Amino acid sequence: MSNNIEDTVQQYLDEIEEINMEFIGCTCGVAEAIGRTRKALDDIDQGLAERKYHTASQMGYGDITSNFIFLQRTLGALQTAYDNKTKLVSEIAYQTKKAYEDVEPYVDAKIPAMQPRPSGGYKYDPATARQRVQDIL
Repeated sequence: MSNNIEDTVQQYLDEIEEINMEFIGCTCGVAEAIGRTRKALDDIDQGLAERKYHTASQMGYGDITSNFIFLQRTLGALQTAYDNKTKLVSEIAYQTKKAYEDVEPYVDAKIPAMQPRPSGGYKYDPATARQRVQDIL
Protein backbone atom coordinates (compact mmCIF):
# COMPACT_ATOMS: atom_id res chain seq x y z
CA MET A 1 0.00 0.00 0.00
CA SER A 2 1.21 3.44 -0.91
CA ASN A 3 1.61 5.99 1.86
CA ASN A 4 1.69 8.86 -0.63
CA ILE A 5 -1.71 10.55 -0.71
CA GLU A 6 -1.16 12.37 -4.01
CA ASP A 7 -0.15 9.19 -5.85
CA THR A 8 -3.13 7.29 -4.49
CA VAL A 9 -5.56 10.10 -5.37
CA GLN A 10 -4.21 9.99 -8.94
CA GLN A 11 -5.28 6.33 -9.13
CA TYR A 12 -8.89 7.37 -8.46
CA LEU A 13 -9.29 10.14 -11.03
CA ASP A 14 -12.11 8.34 -12.87
CA GLU A 15 -14.10 7.94 -9.66
CA ILE A 16 -13.36 11.54 -8.71
CA GLU A 17 -14.69 12.73 -12.09
CA GLU A 18 -17.88 10.72 -11.56
CA ILE A 19 -18.35 12.35 -8.17
CA ASN A 20 -17.70 15.77 -9.69
CA MET A 21 -20.40 15.15 -12.29
CA GLU A 22 -22.78 13.98 -9.55
CA PHE A 23 -22.21 17.23 -7.66
CA ILE A 24 -22.78 19.30 -10.79
CA GLY A 25 -25.99 17.49 -11.68
CA CYS A 26 -27.32 17.64 -8.16
CA THR A 27 -26.40 21.31 -7.75
CA CYS A 28 -28.29 22.13 -10.95
CA GLY A 29 -31.30 20.18 -9.66
CA VAL A 30 -31.26 21.96 -6.31
CA ALA A 31 -30.89 25.36 -8.01
CA GLU A 32 -33.85 24.59 -10.29
CA ALA A 33 -35.96 23.43 -7.34
CA ILE A 34 -35.10 26.59 -5.38
CA GLY A 35 -35.97 28.75 -8.38
CA ARG A 36 -39.32 27.03 -8.90
CA THR A 37 -40.15 27.28 -5.21
CA ARG A 38 -39.26 30.98 -5.14
CA LYS A 39 -41.44 31.62 -8.17
CA ALA A 40 -44.35 29.76 -6.60
CA LEU A 41 -43.93 31.75 -3.36
CA ASP A 42 -43.82 34.99 -5.36
CA ASP A 43 -47.03 33.94 -7.14
CA ILE A 44 -48.72 33.34 -3.78
CA ASP A 45 -47.49 36.71 -2.53
CA GLN A 46 -48.90 38.36 -5.65
CA GLY A 47 -52.20 36.56 -5.16
CA LEU A 48 -52.40 37.82 -1.58
CA ALA A 49 -51.49 41.36 -2.63
CA GLU A 50 -54.28 41.27 -5.21
CA ARG A 51 -56.65 39.76 -2.62
CA LYS A 52 -57.12 36.61 -4.70
CA TYR A 53 -57.22 34.42 -1.63
CA HIS A 54 -58.65 31.32 -3.26
CA THR A 55 -55.99 31.37 -6.00
CA ALA A 56 -53.22 31.93 -3.45
CA SER A 57 -54.44 29.10 -1.22
CA GLN A 58 -54.69 26.68 -4.15
CA MET A 59 -51.08 27.43 -5.13
CA GLY A 60 -50.04 26.34 -1.67
CA TYR A 61 -51.54 22.93 -2.25
CA GLY A 62 -50.21 22.53 -5.77
CA ASP A 63 -47.12 24.43 -6.80
CA ILE A 64 -45.53 24.85 -3.38
CA THR A 65 -46.09 21.23 -2.37
CA SER A 66 -44.77 19.73 -5.59
CA ASN A 67 -41.78 22.09 -5.71
CA PHE A 68 -40.92 21.38 -2.08
CA ILE A 69 -40.99 17.63 -2.77
CA PHE A 70 -38.77 18.25 -5.80
CA LEU A 71 -36.38 20.24 -3.56
CA GLN A 72 -36.28 17.45 -0.98
CA ARG A 73 -35.47 14.86 -3.64
CA THR A 74 -32.70 16.94 -5.18
CA LEU A 75 -31.21 17.58 -1.74
CA GLY A 76 -31.34 13.83 -1.08
CA ALA A 77 -29.40 13.22 -4.29
CA LEU A 78 -26.87 15.86 -3.24
CA GLN A 79 -26.45 14.07 0.10
CA THR A 80 -25.83 10.81 -1.78
CA ALA A 81 -23.15 12.50 -3.90
CA TYR A 82 -21.49 13.81 -0.75
CA ASP A 83 -21.67 10.35 0.82
CA ASN A 84 -19.95 8.94 -2.27
CA LYS A 85 -17.16 11.48 -1.84
CA THR A 86 -16.71 10.66 1.84
CA LYS A 87 -16.60 6.94 1.02
CA LEU A 88 -13.84 7.58 -1.53
CA VAL A 89 -11.88 9.74 0.90
CA SER A 90 -12.19 7.00 3.51
CA GLU A 91 -10.94 4.39 1.04
CA ILE A 92 -7.90 6.49 0.15
CA ALA A 93 -7.23 7.22 3.82
CA TYR A 94 -7.32 3.50 4.55
CA GLN A 95 -4.96 2.70 1.67
CA THR A 96 -2.47 5.39 2.63
CA LYS A 97 -2.83 4.80 6.37
CA LYS A 98 -3.55 8.50 6.84
CA ALA A 99 -6.34 10.31 8.67
CA TYR A 100 -9.51 11.21 6.77
CA GLU A 101 -8.85 14.88 7.50
CA ASP A 102 -5.41 14.62 5.90
CA VAL A 103 -6.74 13.03 2.70
CA GLU A 104 -9.90 15.08 2.13
CA PRO A 105 -8.16 18.29 0.92
CA TYR A 106 -6.31 16.31 -1.77
CA VAL A 107 -9.55 14.78 -3.05
CA ASP A 108 -11.45 18.08 -2.87
CA ALA A 109 -8.71 19.77 -4.88
CA LYS A 110 -9.43 17.35 -7.76
CA ILE A 111 -13.20 18.03 -7.72
CA PRO A 112 -13.98 21.31 -9.50
CA ALA A 113 -17.50 21.31 -8.06
CA MET A 114 -16.00 21.49 -4.55
CA GLN A 115 -14.27 24.80 -5.26
CA PRO A 116 -15.85 27.96 -3.85
CA ARG A 117 -18.08 30.04 -6.09
CA PRO A 118 -16.75 33.31 -7.46
CA SER A 119 -16.94 36.30 -5.15
CA GLY A 120 -20.53 37.43 -4.83
CA GLY A 121 -21.86 34.02 -5.91
CA TYR A 122 -24.60 33.50 -8.44
CA LYS A 123 -28.21 34.50 -8.51
CA TYR A 124 -30.49 31.82 -9.90
CA ASP A 125 -31.50 32.77 -13.42
CA PRO A 126 -32.87 30.01 -15.66
CA ALA A 127 -31.62 31.83 -18.76
CA THR A 128 -27.99 31.60 -17.61
CA ALA A 129 -28.08 28.29 -15.71
CA ARG A 130 -27.02 26.25 -18.73
CA GLN A 131 -24.08 28.57 -19.40
CA ARG A 132 -22.90 28.19 -15.81
CA VAL A 133 -22.92 24.41 -16.18
CA GLN A 134 -20.91 24.70 -19.38
CA ASP A 135 -18.42 26.97 -17.59
CA ILE A 136 -17.96 24.33 -14.88
CA LEU A 137 -17.45 21.56 -17.43
